[in-house]
Amino acid sequence: ADTVVPFAGSDWVLSHADTVSFWRSKGSCTKTSGPIRQKDLYNDGTKVVLEQISNCASPTALLNFYVIEGGGHTWPGNTLRDKPENGLTSKEIDATATMVAFFEKYGL
Repeated sequence: ADTVVPFAGSDWVLSHADTVSFWRSKGSCTKTSGPIRQKDLYNDGTKVVLEQISNCASPTALLNFYVIEGGGHTWPGNTLRDKPENGLTSKEIDATATMVAFFEKYGL
């Protein structure tokens, strides 16, 4: 539901599908799992779906794509007050904590 950076893409930004394809190609990844629907813990109007892509050229490589269904142009897990014109903020996942945990496990 992001009206600033559309999920389907635009003239100036890749779509979600094209972004996945780009990173999949960069990593020579061949296996996709999911989508894995996360538990809906909060009644915030959003749901999270995880797409994992593995079997990449590097044996430790793993791509995680989190799709925030119903989410607006916001940072998931943000506890600050959002502007209504930006859309809904998902409380279902904390984007910062998720990224930190991923990089702690896999490195940069």
